[in-house]
Amino acid sequence: VLELRGLTVFRALLEATGVDDELRAGTFTVLAPTNGAFAALGQPALDALFDPAQVAEAAALARFHLLPGSARASDLVGLGTRPTLEGSLAVVDGAGAAGPRVNGATLHITHAQTPSGVAPRSRRCPRPRWTISSIR
Repeated sequence: VLELRGLTVFRALLEATGVDDELRAGTFTVLAPTNGAFAALGQPALDALFDPAQVAEAAALARFHLLPGSARASDLVGLGTRPTLEGSLAVVDGAGAAGPRVNGATLHITHAQTPSGVAPRSRRCPRPRWTISSIR
């Protein structure tokens, strides 16, 4: 799903940090920044994310985009404040003119079927079953 939805950089980040293994251990809602969101950071920031010396920081960033449990698109609007796998709080609300937001970033939600469940899609940065929401 991450390959098909323009989320290949986030997938590479999950793999480079080993966080992809954590996804196999439970059910998560993935608030994945799109490739465009990563591109907006600029090449130096991208290089730093994939620098082996920065793996702990990169893993924390990846975990920040994972919410324990599965939430469908309709659940995201009323999800409220939830802890991320990294430990910070994600504030999910429906107040944005363009739709639901997470910590002020607009969510673009689409659905995709995964082998083990449903996956819904965001475009900005600040595996039994996945729900994927991408951030603009």
